[in-house]
Amino acid sequence: MVGRKPQLQRQARTITVRGGDEVYTRLSKRQYETRREHFDDNPPSHLAGFDYDDWVGMGSQGGRPRKWTSEAERKKTARAKAKLARGEPLTHQERELLGLVKKRPGAYQSTLGRAMTSQERKAKWKAARKS
Repeated sequence: MVGRKPQLQRQARTITVRGGDEVYTRLSKRQYETRREHFDDNPPSHLAGFDYDDWVGMGSQGGRPRKWTSEAERKKTARAKAKLARGEPLTHQERELLGLVKKRPGAYQSTLGRAMTSQERKAKWKAARKS
């Protein structure tokens, strides 16, 4: 595919790529466009029906992510997209389906409102192990 390993940003951001599309990604604009062109020109046989810009859910075995876990999830997402296009408010579950909710693991959140240090995580692990 691409010879050089991409330089990923620390946090994802919204970029505007060729064609006027806005994309939420950690890749640079140039790297994203290069990958999209390569995928669109020469897609793998098992992904021929997919578009590079489609939202996908992660697969369990690694490799290219699966598009949907079930037909029901696909329909729910389509309804949520239509609702968003009409300007109606979305429920938390619908926002999660569209990938609009940032997931922060609560296990690593300290009581001080910041990420736990390694010492705090270790102390919490030991306390949980004792009980």
